[in-house]
Parts: sequence; C-alpha cells; structure tokens
Amino acid sequence: MSRPERLASRLAELQATVQLQSGDNTEMAGKLWGYLLGAELAAARPYWLGQNLALIAEDALASPYLAALSAQGLPVTRAQPDRMALEGLVQAWRHMQGEATSL
Repeated sequence: MSRPERLASRLAELQATVQLQSGDNTEMAGKLWGYLLGAELAAARPYWLGQNLALIAEDALASPYLAALSAQGLPVTRAQPDRMALEGLVQAWRHMQGEATSL
C-alpha cells in the first residue's frame, strides 16, 4: 500500500509465476487479492483517513478488508449487507411518505 508504483511489476511477476507453475494457484490468487486490495485502499485513502468506517459485506469478502484496515490501525464497524439494504429501503419509503404528506 505504501508503494503503489510497484503494483504493475508485482502483477507481471505473478502472471509469469502462474504461467510457469502447474497445480494449485490458491497462493497466487491470495497474492493477487492482496495486491489489488492494497491498491484500492491506497487510492481511497483520502476518503477513509480519519473517518469512522463501516464495512458492509458478506463475511468472505469482509475478512480481507477487516485485516487490511486493522493493519492500518483503523477501527471498523461491521454491518451485514442484507440488513443494510433493508434499512435503506425502509428509509427511502419513509422519505417518500414524508414527501407525499407534505403535498
């Protein structure tokens, strides 16, 4: 994350390793996920730095983000996507009801 300029070379190295290697690519997939996650967090850093963070994701997707954000020393509030989607719909409905009664 601290050296985003190295991303292209690491991706090329990873691609070459995958092409030369046969068998299980689980480790390579993990490295790819880590490289891309680091690049994403580095690019978005001005938006999350110093903010209260809420992570809305299924457990399988949330785990890498929680680990990466925790490594940056950031407290993160977890929320389940289904519950947040329902809450958003409820709030939208309430907003629409408020507009309808004000007409």
